[in-house]
Amino acid sequence: MQSYPALLSLLQELEIPEDEAMKALLSAFTPANPGVISSTWKLRVGYGVAPDGRALWDLYKKAGFKCTKCNSKHRVTIDHIDRNPKNVELSNLQVLCMDCNRASNSRGTKNNDIGVRIFKAFVSYKKEHGKNPTNAQIREITGIADFSSGYYLINYLRGLNGEDVELREYKKKANQSLETTTMAVTPAASHPSRQP
Repeated sequence: MQSYPALLSLLQELEIPEDEAMKALLSAFTPANPGVISSTWKLRVGYGVAPDGRALWDLYKKAGFKCTKCNSKHRVTIDHIDRNPKNVELSNLQVLCMDCNRASNSRGTKNNDIGVRIFKAFVSYKKEHGKNPTNAQIREITGIADFSSGYYLINYLRGLNGEDVELREYKKKANQSLETTTMAVTPAASHPSRQP
């Protein structure tokens, strides 16, 4: 049996109860329900006549409930090979994880493991140096130049570790553009739920 020290560190750092962790893992690693996929496709305008749930289940079984491109079991679903949602012939359907699905279409992906890389860098730096890393130090460790949505995770980890953090807050203006303001994050040490 494989041990998972980084996973245990994450659960401890975030103070996640075992049952909540198991729910999250089951949600992330149980394939999308084929009956729901079939029903959803039937309701969508522009989709062809969906195969029934049993046929989609058989696709999952044939793929071993894993992505046919990368073998991941994380967030697997059914994908149209030719990108045409009207073509729902079984020969045009494949099992892909969300990362491979996005990578194969126009949306693409960028740093899809950014959260894991940031968390590992944050924890290893803190363990070695006894203090929270700066953004520059996390960039150096991870090799990620643009954190994008990773900034929130970094600030969340800092807040959990007692640092007073300001977060960017985005609000829609009347013209639908985003206005940036800041909001304070309560340090974990002073947060009522973290008191002994």
